[in-house]
Amino acid sequence: MELGFNLDEKFEKIVKRKVMYQSGSMGFNLLITRMQKRYSANPTEEVLKGAIKEMHDFYEKYRSILTKELEIFKRM
Repeated sequence: MELGFNLDEKFEKIVKRKVMYQSGSMGFNLLITRMQKRYSANPTEEVLKGAIKEMHDFYEKYRSILTKELEIFKRM
């Protein structure tokens, strides 16, 4: 599915805390917090790529319940 924007770029901004983001999904919020903490503890490209991949995988798995998130991501 073509989104019209790069989802991984949005996830990178979230992980690096360049934007504040609060999801409507508690599970997604927990994942975001965990990825931010992991990256803060070890801010390397490898950790960042792993965090983005994990967020992307979570989003793909639960896309049906995270559809409202896309509109927020578009405006980020």
